[in-house]
Amino acid sequence: MNDTKGHSILSAYDARFRRQLGLGRYHEALWIAEEGYHFAVETYGPDHPETARVANNLGWIHDLLGNRVKAEYFYRRALATKQSGYASDSLELLPTLENLSSLLVVSQRFGEALDLLQTMCQIVEEKPPQWRIRKGVYLCRMGEIYEQTGSSETAESYYLRALSFIESDFDPQHLNLGNIMARLGRLYQSVRDFPKAEYYLLRALKLLNKKLPHRHPDVQYLRQCLQTLYHEMQIETRLP
Repeated sequence: MNDTKGHSILSAYDARFRRQLGLGRYHEALWIAEEGYHFAVETYGPDHPETARVANNLGWIHDLLGNRVKAEYFYRRALATKQSGYASDSLELLPTLENLSSLLVVSQRFGEALDLLQTMCQIVEEKPPQWRIRKGVYLCRMGEIYEQTGSSETAESYYLRALSFIESDFDPQHLNLGNIMARLGRLYQSVRDFPKAEYYLLRALKLLNKKLPHRHPDVQYLRQCLQTLYHEMQIETRLP
């Protein structure tokens, strides 16, 4: 079978896989991913980039179904194949690195997850803006890990790095800033630094009010955070 025909068949598998995912039919998506994986192995061999892409899908659906051992197995197979076939800073590595790092966080293997997030920061560092902005996301995720493990000061430093990175390199009204400022506000609230908590939560709400409808879940979440904060501070105020 020529490469063009094989790629066309795998693309059809991928389209069917994503369609079932979108419909919430995870078991059907798993069957399709398994078929696609066996087709890729038979057509290209186990260590081909096309096989790696399907292995990533297979890991992803096992992940969604809660099969962490199988998910990690296929993620690592996909990653090993990609690392042997692409440069160390290739964007092809990102989907599997992102999936695997999220799995490791859920499994509370935080050190391994942090190592992968550092690798992803390095990959996107010199890439075009649509990819480089993901560095802010990865820094924020590292902050979340440190916050989850009780290292509030380290979490703060990563959130502030993410904030500074996006403010300096991108639109100062970028929507991602709202999420980071909300994280900072909640962190300060958890350590009862109420003035800083209010400052960042209000900044986040002001930004999101400009970008999103009033009833958007993110806007409503921030308003609830502020209401909780003001209750803790024992003050009454009208939210913007």
